[in-house]
Amino acid sequence: MVSRWPSLLAAATLLSGCAASGTRPDDMSAEAHRKAAAEEQQVAAEHARKYDPSATATKVSGPVAGGRAGGHLDYPDRTRTYNPTAGHRSDAQKHREHAAQHQAAGKELERFEEAECQGFDPATRAVCPLLGQVASLEDVSGGVRLRLAEGVPAEAALAHIRCHLAFARTRAFSGMDDCPLYLKGLQAAPSTDGSAIDLTSDESATVELLRNRSRAHVGP
Repeated sequence: MVSRWPSLLAAATLLSGCAASGTRPDDMSAEAHRKAAAEEQQVAAEHARKYDPSATATKVSGPVAGGRAGGHLDYPDRTRTYNPTAGHRSDAQKHREHAAQHQAAGKELERFEEAECQGFDPATRAVCPLLGQVASLEDVSGGVRLRLAEGVPAEAALAHIRCHLAFARTRAFSGMDDCPLYLKGLQAAPSTDGSAIDLTSDESATVELLRNRSRAHVGP
């Protein structure tokens, strides 16, 4: 089975690179992104209601400071006509853009989960794939190695683990605080001999949590 994780992760990274702060996929759950999008749309609508395209106002500017002795240049007063509600128009557009970014981020999380969880129904996605599947574990550089129980196919177990990681990501890794897979930045890959699964992270604090949670689930 060829994993779609690298290509999908690259797409998510490209999306996050163009987003405003707080609107990147991993900034919150898909549900929270939808709620934030609705709030941004509401604020945009309020600004749009305050914008009047026919509104005008006049501003008069006095002489410009300057001259050899710090006096004023002998220019006539300048009169400028402008729309005093124009700021609401730009603010409405800004909030519409933020709403669109939140919507896109939420959809990206859900697309990623659907791609990683092909063949897994919603109930199976929510089940921790380590329970009853792992015979033992050992520390490796950057994480743990899961030795699978006899008869458990490594490829199927790895697919379920990657699905559960995507399921957790869609929910901002919230709701299962003791689950070893509810940690940001985890990578799941087959061991070099293909008989086990390695869970690793580049963050030392995450590695410590991963090891502690894994032992609590599987045992020493």
